[in-house]
Amino acid sequence: MQFRRNAASFFQAAKDDRHSPIVRYANAYEAVHALAVGFIYIHGLAPGGGDGHRIKVIGTLLDHVKPDLDLDDRSEIEYAARQRNEKIYESPAPPPSVKAVEDLIAIVGNVKALIRQQWPSWYALKADKP
Repeated sequence: MQFRRNAASFFQAAKDDRHSPIVRYANAYEAVHALAVGFIYIHGLAPGGGDGHRIKVIGTLLDHVKPDLDLDDRSEIEYAARQRNEKIYESPAPPPSVKAVEDLIAIVGNVKALIRQQWPSWYALKADKP
């Protein structure tokens, strides 16, 4: 349940346009990562750590929501993961545009809806406030 709460918190922060685009983009990415980690834990798995562990966890989630998730949406989430890694570990990537932020927020919202639709028992715990 903690990961669902984290995802909800990150998602709310991502939608808050008082924050800069880079903060909103990072929060949207963290929301999908929290959903992914919660998803694998609820299925009895755990993240392995190491290089690329975040994209592997997110990839596992996205593999399970297809074919309902648009391929372009999946690509956008994977791009966000690469951008995050570049900003943290390599040379700074350029800041995202407001459109890129809004697109990623919409995509993460789609992923949340697909998870809720495909695994309603996960949401039946009602840890999130509406």
